[in-house]
Parts: sequence; C-alpha cells; structure tokens
Amino acid sequence: MLITISLHSVPDFIQWILLLYFLFSALYFLVFAIAGNFSYRKHFPKASKLNKIAVLIPAYREDAVILHTVRHALKLNYPDDLYDVIIAADHLQPETLQQLSETKAIVVELNLNQSSKAKALTETMQHLGRNHYDIAIVLDADNQTEPDFLRKINDAFQSGCRVIQAHRVAKNMNTNFAVLDAISEEVNNHLFRKAHRILGLPAILIGSGMAFPWKLFQQLISTAKTSFEDKEIEFMLLENGYDIDYLEDAYVYDEKVQNHQAFGQQRTRWIYSQIYFFRLNFLKSFPAFFKKNKRGLAFRSFSTALPPRVILLAIPFLMFILNLFFPTSLWLSLWGTTFLASLLTILLSTPKKFYNIQTIKALISLPLAFILMLKAIIFSGKAKKGFLHTGHTGAGMD
Repeated sequence: MLITISLHSVPDFIQWILLLYFLFSALYFLVFAIAGNFSYRKHFPKASKLNKIAVLIPAYREDAVILHTVRHALKLNYPDDLYDVIIAADHLQPETLQQLSETKAIVVELNLNQSSKAKALTETMQHLGRNHYDIAIVLDADNQTEPDFLRKINDAFQSGCRVIQAHRVAKNMNTNFAVLDAISEEVNNHLFRKAHRILGLPAILIGSGMAFPWKLFQQLISTAKTSFEDKEIEFMLLENGYDIDYLEDAYVYDEKVQNHQAFGQQRTRWIYSQIYFFRLNFLKSFPAFFKKNKRGLAFRSFSTALPPRVILLAIPFLMFILNLFFPTSLWLSLWGTTFLASLLTILLSTPKKFYNIQTIKALISLPLAFILMLKAIIFSGKAKKGFLHTGHTGAGMD
C-alpha cells in the first residue's frame, strides 16, 4: 500500500514538527520556572577554618576595567594573607601593566597567539608553579563581588561543597539591551541554577563566579581545548558525577552588554557553544539518565537542544498570528498554548524588581533582540573560527 503525501499536507507536516518542538520546550521550561519559585537559600555555618583562595581573573585587552576590578578585589572581607588576586594579563597595554604592578595583585603577563580564557588560565597556573591554594575562584575582568563573597565561598566549601556557582547579577542597566541582558541573566539563574538545585540537579556554570578545589581546577582547565571552557569544564564534571552547588546569596556583579552589536556577537558565541556541546554529548545523555550520579549530564545535554527564550517566545506568537489568517481551531489553540506557556515561564522566572517602567521601555528592543538571535543562530559558525571577545567599558562600576 502506497502512502502519499499531498502538497497540501506538507505545510501541516512541517508545522507539526515545529509545534511539537516548541510546545515541548515551553512545557519543559515551565516545569523549572514553577519549581524555581519554591524556597531555596542555603545558609552554611560559619567555618572555623579559613582556606587559602586564589582569585583568578583572565584579562584579554581589558585595559578599560581591569585596574578598577583588581582594586575592588583586593578590598574583600577576608584575611590578606589568605587570598591572592591573580591576573592573567593577555595583550594588556604597557601602562596598564605598570599600574597593575603597583598593586598587591600577582600579574602574569601573556601574549598568546590564539587567545582564550582556558589557555590564559592554564599558562597562569603553570606560572604559579608550586604556589599552594585550597580554592580557585574564577572572575571575569569586569566582575565585582560583595565584600563577604570569599567568606561565603569558604563556608560552603567547609560544609562539603565541591564545585560552586555564585549568583551573578547585573552591574549596569543603563540601556535597553543592558536591561534585557540583565533579565535574561536572572531568568537563567532561576531556571538553570535555583530550580535545578531544588529538583536535585547540578546547577549550570556560567563562566564567572565559579569556585573549585584548586587541584581539581588545575586538572580541568589544563584539559579544556575550546574557547568555551566553562561549558567544557561543566560537562567534564557532570560526566564524572560531580555535583555543582548554587549560592544564591553570594553575589557577583557583571557588566551587561549595552548595544545590539555586542548583544549579537555574544549570542553568536553562545549559540555555537550550545550546538557544539549538543553534538558532543547528546548520545551520552541517554545512558546517563539512568545513573543517579550522572543524571545532571542527561538534563544538561538535553537543554542544549532547546531554543533561547526570546525565540521560544517569538516563534509561537508569530505562528499564532499567522494561523489567524487560516483559522483552524486546533492550530490556534496549540500555538496559543505554547506562547502562553513561554510567556508564563518568563513571568515566573523574572524577579519582581524588574517589574517597572524601565523594563517596559526596554521591551521596545525585543523585536531587534529576536532578529539578532535569529542571525546568531544562522551565523553561529563564525564562533568556530576564533575567540569572539566581548569587550567591557566599565559601566556600573562604583
């Protein structure tokens, strides 16, 4: 018996594929959005022992911000003899290096031919040689932390945590794109860190505000081969059954992108990394799902196949509008349900502090953000050719 597909049925077939993908993605995110609204805030007892901490800050062409970051990091509420601020100074200007040398920071001068955070950190740690630390913390060159940040990390380690992701929040909201980026950061914190921990899954690493046992980090960073070192490290940890904790009350302040060019470049890099690690790890996720200590690998691998939230919000809305011209109650209801689930995810995951006039003004830039995200998906291969660096201006520094 021959099965034929009419030309009329082809658009319906494509629409079913699209619908199933977006509906499943929307419902998946919604589960985590709901879970993230349950109480989760770990308070660790004050540690009797203070570990020696290395605060590692890779700085590639970050002359505009690195000096301010270092001065801030050297004033944290932790004994001076028990932590060092270590700069991986890659392609910094001579005057910047001179100013850094006048601080108490340890400055490792680098001039890498093919720059990446992983290479910079690997060479820096090799340069440190036998310097002994208990904990390695990675910050970006624009990051600032709350004064008690190191104490909170130390308390968590002394209570048994092995790998920690701190709570990264926006340092600036001076443009529409900075506001949208700040909201995106907090939505990701809600879905992939807080909700993951509530549901017993490892938190997802974010590239800065990360803390590791020193020797473990030495092993991990020396093994990382791509410019997406945080994701590479994360998958290595998950594959080996490590848990990743999330400290919701340990704040790292991060500069948000301020214009559409920076937004597009940053997202191009992120999309490519998502595609790369989906291809690399998806097949491993099926057997991992049935092993309790590796279930985080299964969920993390699966999440790399899901669309960015702005795409998940826009496509169902556009498909719902399109189907108004060819009214079919089934399509309208299904696309409408998908859009509402996506919208509810955003609403449940966005902190109340963003419900203000500034956010309403920033929504004007959402259509452009959607276009830039589509462009990032189409041209994500650009990130394969080299390190796409997002520079910082020092916005939001105190």
